[in-house]
Amino acid sequence: NFTDISVGGEQNGVVVGTVIDSTYHGVIFHTSNGGISWNKQSSTILLQAVSLCDANVGVSVGFLGKILWTTDGGNSWLPQQTNVNANLHAVSCINHEVAFAVGGYGTILRTTNGGTTWTNHVLSWLNQLTGVGFANADLGIAVDYEGIVFKTTDGGTTWAQQQNLN
Repeated sequence: NFTDISVGGEQNGVVVGTVIDSTYHGVIFHTSNGGISWNKQSSTILLQAVSLCDANVGVSVGFLGKILWTTDGGNSWLPQQTNVNANLHAVSCINHEVAFAVGGYGTILRTTNGGTTWTNHVLSWLNQLTGVGFANADLGIAVDYEGIVFKTTDGGTTWAQQQNLN
């Protein structure tokens, strides 16, 4: 099951997902030649989303608060420590230092140091966040499963409910 794709530049792309077999595991496919060929990598993390900032830096998220970070265009991925157990459903990589991930129980994770540390801002355990996007490091939106939209204008320090799309 492939769950997300991201492109970083004209040549680099990453697809993530979960392999459903006797061992359930994540999978990453990476291209560095514009999709002519794809290299497969296995992961112990069940992956849900990926976001590349550019041709080198990107982040992928998955079940149980797991995050992977790459600085070499997806050739290798390093696990990050989040200290959360919520499933993460979406991610937005802003630049080499700043990224956001969202997921279950109102979880919004933010890094401002290239994934070294992640801070958790919980909206409400009722909000099952499924999407996040940023125009820049300050202005972003998130949406939950029920269609409630949240907005930040201060880099994720505060979030305000905007509208219910249902």
